[in-house]
Amino acid sequence: MAHLSGTFVINMDRSTTRLQRFREMMAKLQMPFERFRAVDGSTMTDRNRLCGGACRILGCSPGMIGCYLSHVSLLSFIAQTYAKVPNRWFLVFEDDASVRMDIFQETLNRILLDLSPTNPVWSDHPYPDTVQLGRRMRWSPPVTPNLLRGLCMNGTTCYLVSSLGAEKMVAVLGPKVYYHVDAAATALLIWPRLFKTASPRLAHYMSSVEDLIQHSGADSTVSPGTFPKLIVSVLQLLQPDGTMSSVFGSCAMYGVGGWVSLNATLPFLVVLILWGIRAREYWFAALLWSAPFL
Repeated sequence: MAHLSGTFVINMDRSTTRLQRFREMMAKLQMPFERFRAVDGSTMTDRNRLCGGACRILGCSPGMIGCYLSHVSLLSFIAQTYAKVPNRWFLVFEDDASVRMDIFQETLNRILLDLSPTNPVWSDHPYPDTVQLGRRMRWSPPVTPNLLRGLCMNGTTCYLVSSLGAEKMVAVLGPKVYYHVDAAATALLIWPRLFKTASPRLAHYMSSVEDLIQHSGADSTVSPGTFPKLIVSVLQLLQPDGTMSSVFGSCAMYGVGGWVSLNATLPFLVVLILWGIRAREYWFAALLWSAPFL
């Protein structure tokens, strides 16, 4: 069984109500945790200097910048403290996470059992660096009854990270803010060939229990609506209930209706398919090619 060395919640100083709600939830679970002080992007005076890549082109809100730097700071702490200690795992929460009280601990224990380095499944698959809890993608292939191979990181509300995984992420993600932290991890670490980077590849997995983690309902401090509309549309395809109609529906929801959505989304998909073939990420190209027929 893999060893859970620590549990952290990322929380801003001004978010006292969120922290109190989280404390009450963890007390019911009888799980100790440490509060990690989050970076408050709204109080930073040098935000523009820290922006790089897509953050400059697409724009990053103060909340996005603070969220990104908070995760990188915590991952850096884990990497520096446990760099030479193998088989150490850490559970990271954002303070608006809400867990399924009836199954969370049992599911977490099953995942930690699967993460044992002696598990024979890891002779056929890369040993995990990160495990995302609570959200999964539509075409995530199963590796164990409790773990699916993560095609991308779609959220950082709650995840497990190993000391080696933290080291990989810090080396690539910091110190510049590239965009949403999960999008940057996907682009630079999970799909490095697609984006022509020399990054170490992150072995990312997901819990097979879809609704293990949910948002508490508190207002977002990160501004989730900052994704470009077409990217939101394509990501809809990857959700467990996603269909091609959801692409057009989401385009219409964002104010791009009728033939505009058809003319805009399909060429975008074609470009992504060709991009995947060029980078030899054939699973990515096949996934998008099959989307209209599912």
